[in-house]
Amino acid sequence: MRRQVLLILAAAVVAGCAARLAGPIEATGLSYPETRRVDQVDDYFGTLVADPYRWLEDEDLPIRIDGTKSTNAVWRKDGTGFYYARYPRNGAGDWDDQAQPSIFLHLLGTTQAEDRHVFSITDHPTRTPSPVMSSDGRHLVLMVWQDSRNNGIYLLPLDEPGAEPIRLVDSWDGRASYLGTMGDTVYVRTNIGAPRGRIVAIDLARPAPAHWRDVVAESTWPIEDASLIGDEFIVHYLDDAKSRVERFALDGRPRGSLALPGIGRVSGFTGSPESTETFFLFQGFDNPGTVFSYRPAEGEPRRFHQKSTALDTAKLETRQVFYTSKDGTRVPMFIVHRKGLQLDGTNPTLLYGYGGFNVSMLPGWDLRLLGWLDLGGVLAIANLRGGGE
Repeated sequence: MRRQVLLILAAAVVAGCAARLAGPIEATGLSYPETRRVDQVDDYFGTLVADPYRWLEDEDLPIRIDGTKSTNAVWRKDGTGFYYARYPRNGAGDWDDQAQPSIFLHLLGTTQAEDRHVFSITDHPTRTPSPVMSSDGRHLVLMVWQDSRNNGIYLLPLDEPGAEPIRLVDSWDGRASYLGTMGDTVYVRTNIGAPRGRIVAIDLARPAPAHWRDVVAESTWPIEDASLIGDEFIVHYLDDAKSRVERFALDGRPRGSLALPGIGRVSGFTGSPESTETFFLFQGFDNPGTVFSYRPAEGEPRRFHQKSTALDTAKLETRQVFYTSKDGTRVPMFIVHRKGLQLDGTNPTLLYGYGGFNVSMLPGWDLRLLGWLDLGGVLAIANLRGGGE
C-alpha cells in the first residue's frame, strides 16, 4: 500500500502545480512552484534521462500518509493541507482496505496522527466517499458511490465547523457528477429522471429534487460528458457514436456547436467557473490526436498541438453509413479506407462489432490497423450499440 500512498503524494504535488497553471499558457513558459530536485540520471540503452523527482519514490520519506488506496488528494484553497480517504485498522492493527473508508484532513507540517476526521458514512455499510473541492472552495464535495450506476453528492460546508453535510443528490437511482458552484447554485450533470442525461441547477437552500431546475434538458443525443468553463456549459454528446460538442449559456440558451475537424471523439474540457481557457483532445481513425485550446470568450477552438505519426494519414478517409438490422433498427457503421479506393466488394475487409454492457464503439486511433489500411484493406466498425441512445 506504500507505493499507492507515494503516488497519491506525487499526485498532490502535480495538483498543486496545476492550480497555479489555471490561466492561459503563455509562450514564455511555465512557472512551477519550488520543489526539491536531485541529481538523478538514468541510462536507458545509451540515452541519458534526468529524473530530478526520483525522491518522491522513496519509501522512507519523513512525511508519509498510510492507510489509503485509490483516493484523491484534494487541496484546500489556501494550500495549507489536503483531504483524503483513509481506511480504518482491523483487529490485528493493519489498515483494512476491505472496510469502509472515511475522509480526513492532513495539514502540512503535521504528522498523520494529527489528521482530523472530517466525514464518515453512518447510514449504509458499503457506500464509499471520495472527496472533491468545490470550485469556489466553500464546500468539500463528497462523491458517495454505491456502485458504478448509482451515486450521491454531499456538500460539507468548510467555513462552519461541525456542520452537517448538505445532501444534494441522495436518491440512489442514477449517476450524478459535480460541475461547479456559482453563488448559492450548484450545477450537476445527471441521468436521474433523464436516461440520456441533463444538467440541473440546485439551490443550496432547497436541494430536494422537486426544486431542481433543468438548465440543459435531456436531448435525443446522450450526454457523454459535460463541463462548466467560465460562464459556459460545454456538453459532449454522442451523435450516432461520434462526438458532437454543444455550448450553452448559464441560463441554458444554446450558443452553437463547437467545430470539430471531422468524424472522431473528444476528451478533456477540464476546468471550472473560474477558468477562462480549457483544452481538449480530438482523435479519430485517421487522426492520432489533435490538442485544441478553447476560450469561451472567443467561441472557436484553436489548434494547440498535433500528434505526429510516420504514416501519411492524409491518404485515409473515414465515413459513416447506416444499415437496417433484422428488427428494423437503423444502425450506424464507420468505414475507413485509403482515399480513392473503389468499394466494389473485392477489397479485403476487416469487420468488427461489439454490443455488450452498453458499450459504444467510438472512433479512435489504433496504430495496429494502419498497416491493413495502407495495404488497401477496408476497416468497418459496426456500432451495434449505436451511440448509447
